[in-house]
Amino acid sequence: DLKATLRSSYALFDQPTLDRSSKKWAHRPMLFALSFFHALVLGRRKFGFQGFSRNYPFNNGDLTVCASV
Repeated sequence: DLKATLRSSYALFDQPTLDRSSKKWAHRPMLFALSFFHALVLGRRKFGFQGFSRNYPFNNGDLTVCASV
């Protein structure tokens, strides 16, 4: 379920993470978009790894590392 996965992905970011950037008007929407993309990728697992050139297990660590960059 995309909605549940999106909620769990976005819940990985605590309040200090959300407030960390000096450009808060752009930081929160970027984290939401990143969480949404992560939820979509995780949701596509049930269809196999079609469209990807390699088998890569996306996990929550990938999401948090991308957000810190």
